[in-house]
Amino acid sequence: MSSCSFGNQVGIRLKKRLLRNLCIGEGSLPFTYLGVLISMKRLLARAFELILEKVRQKLSTWKAKSLSFADRITLLKVVL
Repeated sequence: MSSCSFGNQVGIRLKKRLLRNLCIGEGSLPFTYLGVLISMKRLLARAFELILEKVRQKLSTWKAKSLSFADRITLLKVVL
């Protein structure tokens, strides 16, 4: 189900009208999107462990030292 989060500046009447017209629910922070924690607070390094683990798994099948810079960019795009 889709949802939408609002900042504190958005009035209650506008929130209700948008949610009703878009037929979606109101979400809340924090939440996870594509494996990354989305939060109003600064994220700690452990929030990125899942992504780092995915990169490590991909690199374990290849020899990282033999990858060119362009190949490393391609790897990052595939993982993220």
